[in-house]
Amino acid sequence: MSRISLLPAALLCLLPACLHAADLVVSFGQSDFVLKGAEDDKIYGAEVHLDPFARWRGAEFSFAAAADVHDTGTFWVGAGVSAVRPFGDGWFVEASLMPGYFEPKQVQQDLGSALEFRSLLGVGRRISNRASISLAVSHKSNAGTAANNPGVNLIRLRLRYSLD
Repeated sequence: MSRISLLPAALLCLLPACLHAADLVVSFGQSDFVLKGAEDDKIYGAEVHLDPFARWRGAEFSFAAAADVHDTGTFWVGAGVSAVRPFGDGWFVEASLMPGYFEPKQVQQDLGSALEFRSLLGVGRRISNRASISLAVSHKSNAGTAANNPGVNLIRLRLRYSLD
């Protein structure tokens, strides 16, 4: 099976959320596994963000679901809360926290458990009424819920498209 062939399967997991999505996000980037000997690889992601459920101090909070597939076949699927706060002239800051299921395809990429939390922080700019681009850093780890917790850091370019 091709490593990239897992991407459609991961995206299919997001299909129910797409029916009520406000924003779709696709991303690509590079991983940096903390564990020595682990193969750093390319990563491809897709997310759906629902309409905001709360606003606080200029930020809009929404539920979101995401899937990441590494070119080695490793993948993660999760859901949680996302926030976006504009700060002028089309610029914004975005952040999210999502617990999810992680499955390594290489022993060296094992992060210690199937439960892995993804945190993300990015800065972006709106490029049209519906589209924006951002650069984000994210981290996945089991937050100490398992004895082994090496984690992985990622940097990614994100393209967001608003369906509203």
